[in-house]
Amino acid sequence: MKGKLKRGALMVMLASLSAPGMAAAESPAAVPAPVTTTVAVMSVPAYTLITDTLDGMVPKVNGKVNEQVMRLVCDLARGDRSRTDILRALQNSQVNVAAVPVQGSPLSVLVHGDARAQQSVCAAYLATSLFSAPDNLRYRSVKKVQVQEEKALPPPAKWKVWEAQKMETVTREQETVSWDTTKFAQDVKVQVALAKATAQLYALLANNLGSQVQMPGMVETRVKQALGDLAGDYLNSVQQMYRDTQAQTMTVNLLNESGYAVSDGAGNILRRSEAGVRMTYRGIEWLGNGKILGKDYFVNLSLRDLPVAAAEPEVKPEEKPAAKGKRK
Repeated sequence: MKGKLKRGALMVMLASLSAPGMAAAESPAAVPAPVTTTVAVMSVPAYTLITDTLDGMVPKVNGKVNEQVMRLVCDLARGDRSRTDILRALQNSQVNVAAVPVQGSPLSVLVHGDARAQQSVCAAYLATSLFSAPDNLRYRSVKKVQVQEEKALPPPAKWKVWEAQKMETVTREQETVSWDTTKFAQDVKVQVALAKATAQLYALLANNLGSQVQMPGMVETRVKQALGDLAGDYLNSVQQMYRDTQAQTMTVNLLNESGYAVSDGAGNILRRSEAGVRMTYRGIEWLGNGKILGKDYFVNLSLRDLPVAAAEPEVKPEEKPAAKGKRK
């Protein structure tokens, strides 16, 4: 009898030790998650983000822009040519217009795009064209001229030091390079007007990005939306500034195969080269080196998904008690 009691007491004790409450009491305390102050947000120049977005909007084939197609897009965007004229020009170039997809082809925006899309693509093309090295070879000419020079003849075997060295005149052909700076100074006015209008466009796009933390995709969407609203004004601004620039006298300070530097006497200096574009106005960086109208614009980018704000619980209006009917 005593053995059975001892055995029963042991089973009760083991059961109590394995109970949840006992296990929790004897298990080590849960370690709280470490609190970190590390942030995944960085400040990036708006200049770069805007340029990358605009460049991605320009249709390309194997990384190259079809200049002829883009000129047609801009003709449509400015209203210089009608859609019927463009389609006829494409058909005359043996293009099967019916086979052009709605998206994915350099011709898509030309055939299927509406006025807003065409203005946006044209604006993106014009603005980003400033960042590539210019091709100035059409202003360069090479001429071959005859050049005469004196050349010493080899001394005779018994030549003496007191005898004069004999010379002969040799004629050789030499290439000389010349640049048509007069024509270039007139043509470059378009690019000066374009740079001035683009600086203003960049400032407007940067202001529309705001200061809040954003994901890269949000920045791209904001730039495209703002450009859609501003593209028509930008194209008009380019034309207006070109008319104003016509009265300026351009001074060519540098001109070579892939770069130039010009000034207009009104405080504007434009430089373009393989390194990009740089425009200054009265010594202030107007466009280039990451600056826009003399200012540094930055965007706070998050490398992680931004938390979605929890929806506030719906507050129902207090229910009023039903009016009691009058007793008869």
